[in-house]
Amino acid sequence: MIRAAAVQEATLEVGRSLLGTTGPIIASSVMLKIAADPGHPKQLRAAEAIANRVGLPEIQEVHVHRVDESLEAKIARIRHVAALLKIDVADLLGRNLAGEAKAEPKLIEGKVVSPGGDPGVVGK
Repeated sequence: MIRAAAVQEATLEVGRSLLGTTGPIIASSVMLKIAADPGHPKQLRAAEAIANRVGLPEIQEVHVHRVDESLEAKIARIRHVAALLKIDVADLLGRNLAGEAKAEPKLIEGKVVSPGGDPGVVGK
């Protein structure tokens, strides 16, 4: 009989009805008793739960600090730190980014040789 769908639905309905009406009354009563007992180890949690339920929740503040992560901003920060630490900025950034004269590109000429030794044939 307990496996019948109608019985299961009726049982669920009665359970929800009791939990929805009697449950909050019992829960509130228990929280109030615990919160009123200075010796209870969960007194603070019960008081917090009551405060949260009556509209006095804890306040959580989140502060967001945004940082410019562009390449220019990073280079400026590195230059600033290098100046503070009295370090040559070119040692940190390289000569080209430090603003020193750029070296002329070099043209390297040669023949492509495959591992087998045939000039001009690659990857055989």
